[in-house]
Amino acid sequence: MRTTKLAFLIAAFLLLVGACSNDDSDSTSTTAGDSTEDSGSDSGDSASEDAQDNESQDRDAAGGAADAVMIESTTVKAPVDQLYPGTDAITSGEVTANWYQLGGNYVVVYSGLDLDSIGPACPGNSIRLADGSFSSVSNAPTADGGCEGATTPEPPAPPTVCDGIVVYTTAISSSDEGTLYGSFEIPAADGSFTGGTSTVAADASAAPEIDTSGASYEFEGTVYTC
Repeated sequence: MRTTKLAFLIAAFLLLVGACSNDDSDSTSTTAGDSTEDSGSDSGDSASEDAQDNESQDRDAAGGAADAVMIESTTVKAPVDQLYPGTDAITSGEVTANWYQLGGNYVVVYSGLDLDSIGPACPGNSIRLADGSFSSVSNAPTADGGCEGATTPEPPAPPTVCDGIVVYTTAISSSDEGTLYGSFEIPAADGSFTGGTSTVAADASAAPEIDTSGASYEFEGTVYTC
């Protein structure tokens, strides 16, 4: 009798231990499953966010190009190849003066610039008339100190500096005839200027109209931000 009761108690104890063991196994399995699902969800969210960021950057780049004011090519242009003595900030032909017109005045787009290496500069321009005299002379700085020491008048509006180009509205009337001078000068430590100039015949009929109100410009296949 006692043996039967003891066997019954042992059997009940083994059943109880087995049930607890199964509960622990189920709990571990569920936890592992939840962890896997969370990890997959986090990975998917991160990939989705990266894709959205890339799409946003692409849209911004496309929008910048779409909003850029187009500057068409002009035949009224000349390289700055008549260098002043001691010039080393630019090389002959590196900078080009491209001539346009707006509102009765010539506008110059100086291209081929690396202002990060050149530093503040003092572009300027004028026209040499048939009698040999110079008219409508002006200079304006690309940054503070660019025209330090210059005594020439400034143009009707400050030039717009856009990465590798400078858009400069001159004081020269598009009705004037003569030779256009487009200069790009850099201040020297002794108060003088280095740099160079360019010359081209004035020809308003060949100088395209230009829009100078842009926050960015597309010129010769490149977008320049101002």
